[in-house]
Amino acid sequence: MPADQDSSRGSGVKRARPPRRHEPPPQGARLAPIPNASARGGWGRTTTYDLIRKGEIRLVKVGRRSLIDMASVDAYIDRLLSVGK
Repeated sequence: MPADQDSSRGSGVKRARPPRRHEPPPQGARLAPIPNASARGGWGRTTTYDLIRKGEIRLVKVGRRSLIDMASVDAYIDRLLSVGK
């Protein structure tokens, strides 16, 4: 093999991607994408969709984007905490 060719190219080996880590939205953000809202609540994406379906948190469409009303997430967390008292 010539010295100018990279021997690792074309090997067909795919590297696994590291898992995505979504940060909670900045404090005071009123709308956030679903992964960020899930991080704020500490639950997963499926739970977020279940909470939307049940009407516990609000989904807002902005064009094609689906954003979560963070006030509804905070209100849901407050309801959970008040039940636990």
